[in-house]
Parts: sequence; structure tokens; C-alpha cells
Amino acid sequence: MNDNNKVLLQLHRLRVKLKVFLSQFVSPDDVEDIVQDAYVKVWQSRQEQASLPVSDGFVFTVAKNLALDHLRKPHVSRMQSVEETDDALFASGDTTYRDVKAQQQFLHFCESVKQLPPQCRKIFVLKKVYGLKTKEIAHELSLSPRTVEVQLQRAYVKFHQAVEQQRAEANQGQQVMREKGKSSGK
Repeated sequence: MNDNNKVLLQLHRLRVKLKVFLSQFVSPDDVEDIVQDAYVKVWQSRQEQASLPVSDGFVFTVAKNLALDHLRKPHVSRMQSVEETDDALFASGDTTYRDVKAQQQFLHFCESVKQLPPQCRKIFVLKKVYGLKTKEIAHELSLSPRTVEVQLQRAYVKFHQAVEQQRAEANQGQQVMREKGKSSGK
């Protein structure tokens, strides 16, 4: 089997994990598109530097970066709030906006993690914050690797649900503010 076929099999093997991983960042409607874009980027990178192996970590990093790029795109609406404004508008060198936005994202992340059941939360934090592998987490918590995988999948689903709930609440709050602005004659 040649190296290109190995990369294709690797990408195919990672498909479900990539979808679960990306679902914590973007809406389910966008996951498939980002997975496909990640495959294209990885394949292009492979063609440019055929001597370098393609690691799972590289594939996930490409996918995460594409998801973050997707989230940075301005959404088209008739009335944009400051929170929806593209970061490029604040490229003047003042990092205050980006710092505040990063802090808000971190707080949302923490709130979403808090909503996880205790066992899922421990495993999720060990995986996402400390970067431990499944076997390392299993050893650390005296669990089987399969149990860790199942708990991680549950954590990803619950985390994604919490993030979506926060987005819905934020959108609802923005809608209320718009309606208040319209009714007050502004």
C-alpha cells in the first residue's frame, strides 16, 4: 500500500472522531463541510511535502483551525451587534477587543464544562486541557480505555449541547435588545 492510500485510510478512520470533535465548535450543519475542507487541506499539504507523515494531531489541528475560521466569518444580518462584528475591523493594533472576546469564549467554555457530569468532566478536562491520551486517562482514573472513550463521547455530546444552549440564549438576548432598540425609537 502506497503512502497516499495510507493517508486516505487514515482520514477515513478519523471521520467520526473529527465530526464529534468539530461538533463542540460549530453547528451540526457545518461539521461535514469543515471535515471535507480539512481533508482537502491535509491532502494539499501531503502533496506539497510528501516526505512528511500525516499525524492524527495534524488532521485535528487543521480541522480545528478551519472551524475557528468559520466561526470568525461575519454572519450576514441587517443589523449587526458589536459581538457579531468581524475581528478584522479591529486590526488597528489594539488587542482589547480580542482579549475581551477570548476571555468571554473561555468563560463560555468553563460554563459548558461545569454542566458535564462529574466523571465526564474529569475525563474531558484531562483530554482537552491536559492533552492526555485515552490510555493515560484510563490509567490515571483506574478505568478501562473503552470506558474513557464512551465517557468522552458523552462529554462531547453534552458539551456541544451546552454550547448550543448558550448560543441560543445569547441570540435570544440580542434579539430582545434589538426589539427594545426598535420600540424606543432608536
